[in-house]
Amino acid sequence: MTKVINHYTKKKGKISYNPLIRSSLYYFSRAITLFISLQKRNFSGPKIRKVFIETISFCNNDCSFCPASKKSGKKNPRDKMATNTFERIVNQLHSIHFSGTFALYCNNEPLLDPRIPDFVKRLREEFPSSKIEIVTSGFRLNAKLANKLFKSGLSELLVNYYDNSLRLSESLNDLVKDFENSPYHNNISIYLRLKDEVLSNRSGDAVNAKVPDKSLPLWCSLPFEQLYLNYAGDVILCCSDVLWKVVLGNINNNTIKEIWYNHQFSEIRKALLKGRRDKIEACNRCDFLGMKHNPKGFLSAMSVMSGLR
Repeated sequence: MTKVINHYTKKKGKISYNPLIRSSLYYFSRAITLFISLQKRNFSGPKIRKVFIETISFCNNDCSFCPASKKSGKKNPRDKMATNTFERIVNQLHSIHFSGTFALYCNNEPLLDPRIPDFVKRLREEFPSSKIEIVTSGFRLNAKLANKLFKSGLSELLVNYYDNSLRLSESLNDLVKDFENSPYHNNISIYLRLKDEVLSNRSGDAVNAKVPDKSLPLWCSLPFEQLYLNYAGDVILCCSDVLWKVVLGNINNNTIKEIWYNHQFSEIRKALLKGRRDKIEACNRCDFLGMKHNPKGFLSAMSVMSGLR
């Protein structure tokens, strides 16, 4: 049966991270930062494990925490990725034998792009063993589209349904019923969320989240293992850099391999290994603690440390 989860606990009318978990993660991340910085060794070269692709930059929701929402007015709904740019991404990743995960979303609403099923199909043709996932707000989702995505080759569909009533829309209720006997019912998860949640501060740009008084002295795993591409083919530092403060190159001018190992990217990674977020524009106000508070976050930390030599 399709999972429908009330993901957060209400507290004082707002949603926030558990402070005990956050405090514990801070000190764990700090310990890793100090360990890495004391090694006096170089990083041998990170491997791309996950690729995020925004084929459209806009989101049609109005959540208070998100700098990319339609409420902010900072993203243009007409900004869509050219098909030849998407094809260039596919070809370049194939040339370096990429075998990780594809995420056809980042800080956007991917289902606003009607080409998404075709893009899923193209990725599945070229990367038959890769995981392909989509995260959506669900406002454009229905059973017909969900089936089309899965038949095109989608591996996982996660719905963050932001509505302060914490109730599903009629179309999502119908989807849950229709998928009860579907072979894909275990591949969909629906999370009931509130629009005024307080999450990470998105590099200091989330209007409802606090900005640290000074840069956190922490490393961050994301630039070591995840590649982020916006609609124009720009490589962005990470998912927290919603407004694209740090652009590391464009795949229409250089290859993904050239950008991933270029001087600018290397210097950013070196600074992060020393806990010097203050040296990086997108990181100096960010409150993300460097890794997710789950087993995958721990494994990310271990993978970075195993790359030291």
